[in-house]
Amino acid sequence: HIPPIEIPDILIQHLLILDVAAKAMNDAGLPAREIRNRMGVIIGADFDYEATNFQLRWGLLNSSLKSFQDACSPPLTSSRTLGSLGGIIASRIAREFRFGGPSFVVSCDSSSGLKAVEIGVRAIRQNEADMMLIGAVDLSGDIRNIIISDRLQCYSKSGKVAPFDILSEGTLPGEGAAAIILKKLDLAVKDNDRIYAVINGVGTACASVHNAHLPLKEAYSLSIERALNDASVSPFSISYFEAHGSGNSSEDIIEIEALNELFKNSPAVCAIGSVKSNIGNTGSASGLASLIKTSLCLYHEILPPLVNFTEPITLMENNLHFPVSPQFWYRNRIDGPRTACISSMTNDGNCMHVIIKSHEYPVSNAIPEKISIERKKPLGERSFGLFIIDGNTKNELIEGVDSLSGKIIHTNDINECAFNWMRHKKPDSSKKYALSIAAGNVGQLQQWIKDAKYTIETDTHKKMDGPGGIYYSPNPLGLKNKTAFVFPGSGNHYLGMGRGTGVYFPDILRKMDSLTERLQTQIVPECFVPWRSSWKKGWEIDANQKIAANPLNMIFGQVAYSGIIAKLLINFGVKPSAVIGYSLGESAGNFAMNVWPDYGEMLDRMLKTDLFTSELAGACSAARNAWNIPSGENIDWCAAVVNRPAKNVIEALPAFPYVRLLIINTPDECVIGGMKKQVETLIKSLSCEAVFLEGVVTVHCDAVNPVADEYKKLHLFPVNQPEGIAFYSCALGRSYEMT
Repeated sequence: HIPPIEIPDILIQHLLILDVAAKAMNDAGLPAREIRNRMGVIIGADFDYEATNFQLRWGLLNSSLKSFQDACSPPLTSSRTLGSLGGIIASRIAREFRFGGPSFVVSCDSSSGLKAVEIGVRAIRQNEADMMLIGAVDLSGDIRNIIISDRLQCYSKSGKVAPFDILSEGTLPGEGAAAIILKKLDLAVKDNDRIYAVINGVGTACASVHNAHLPLKEAYSLSIERALNDASVSPFSISYFEAHGSGNSSEDIIEIEALNELFKNSPAVCAIGSVKSNIGNTGSASGLASLIKTSLCLYHEILPPLVNFTEPITLMENNLHFPVSPQFWYRNRIDGPRTACISSMTNDGNCMHVIIKSHEYPVSNAIPEKISIERKKPLGERSFGLFIIDGNTKNELIEGVDSLSGKIIHTNDINECAFNWMRHKKPDSSKKYALSIAAGNVGQLQQWIKDAKYTIETDTHKKMDGPGGIYYSPNPLGLKNKTAFVFPGSGNHYLGMGRGTGVYFPDILRKMDSLTERLQTQIVPECFVPWRSSWKKGWEIDANQKIAANPLNMIFGQVAYSGIIAKLLINFGVKPSAVIGYSLGESAGNFAMNVWPDYGEMLDRMLKTDLFTSELAGACSAARNAWNIPSGENIDWCAAVVNRPAKNVIEALPAFPYVRLLIINTPDECVIGGMKKQVETLIKSLSCEAVFLEGVVTVHCDAVNPVADEYKKLHLFPVNQPEGIAFYSCALGRSYEMT
């Protein structure tokens, strides 16, 4: 509602924050022109260099310099004078949206936005307002600001911001505006609002300008302490820390040293990130940008990556990690809501921290549909499309391919193509034939369409081998044939296991989280995602060694991941007629198919027993007792797959008293296990190839006999046998009834 004639006289910064504020109001579902006497606005903003253009014009008094005056700025008018006042920004917003509460601008360098948040929080707590619009804006890309900032702290010459990295060279300029709506939690819940996060505490402190690093570090730590006290939470509850992370080495080191002290004795693990690695230093808006980023991460339950990071600039505590890819934000529900901390520092020593928590949405039909839809794709639209063509004859398939070709000529957006095709022709599982195409872009899709017609016409069987392609079978199994879920045994784990599933299909993990109190402990993300403080070359070796160091890591991770994949397939409508478990896979299948519904009970049992720490692994005491191995002799248990028939292995075993045949995989392949030296010698005597397995404990042979009763009790649970599913035992070689 600004008169159009005045708009050219208003500084761009004012117009930008007005536009962003309007979008925040719309996002919150607040009508723009409704009178709100109990709502205010606080804006964080710093000096706008555009205002200096007027001062420069005034300095050119000589009329002969009018052309220079006009080049500096337009002639000064009353509306232009008003439009250049920094303090007028909040008043414009209050007038536009008819707020009756407090409205003013606050300036605190990089912490301006967070300072506005603090004031807004205090206003609501003190009942001065029911809602507050909090914003921050900075067009810091002005050349004058860039020159001055570069003199104070050199910008990165590499063209990237790499916070906390050993090769970091500094920050880069960014600019923009941000706005959020603060509201009393009870009112937001009552009004069924979307709640991105809950602010629990704010802390501030200021370093002395007369000393360097130590005072700033102390101020930083004091600010965190005050925020934690304000929120009444322990630092150990924080699982994500959104750092100031400027990329300036001196500031980064101070932050890391302070965080090392904060989390030194923490039993938990905390991820570290910084939005500056994505958008640079946005000046007054940077603190609020960090808050918004972290709130979105809590809302979507995703830990964000710290881009451009490889190796830390200084030594780190083992319980701090830097994610380099997005991942599901695992937690143990018994510990309460996910908690995060946002940090901001200024050039003059001001430090601010804000503690926020997730709002617990129930995993039920009661959750608002909009929120449920928004949280299905936390990473946004995917960079590929899936296209299904079906028909009862091959001619119908070819017609479908031609129809798809005609549907994509009007767009270059692969997601739009996939959406339009799904809306035009939903898959029909009753049809005899089907062909699937996965493509990353429209050009790729066009190529696959050409290949698809040839594939159908020539009755060629096609499989997708990699990210994209065609899947087609000229002789499909059809609906009458049966499907089996096969769950593999130990040693099938891998780095990154479950990471993609967690971010592309988060609802599966949300459901699992609602059914167990300790999902994080069961998934073991610190091993499998993995969680690391260094990603320098060779990190995979160290990560695999961490997994192998404890058999429970492999068992927990593989069983939990089996459940994730089974639930994913079932969600896609793939239901098994049979479940076949191989070794550990039998337990994995029971949990995945809800035969054993209580993951938590098994977790408790395994953490309490010494079966997997000293009896069947580690010292392998059970094998020592079963085989009468002298106490001074090292067992050094190992297992290996060998490409020889079981008959050949059995014939060779008498010469190797500490080796056993464990499992027969196929007529020409089996698994052996025992003392490593004897296993290696047996492999040589068989003249065969071998693949050594990690995580296989001393089971499937007489080495388990001394603890057989305890091992059996570990696996005794009440059962729920699903209807229509046959469960097979590899040991029995047949299906069996659950008891």
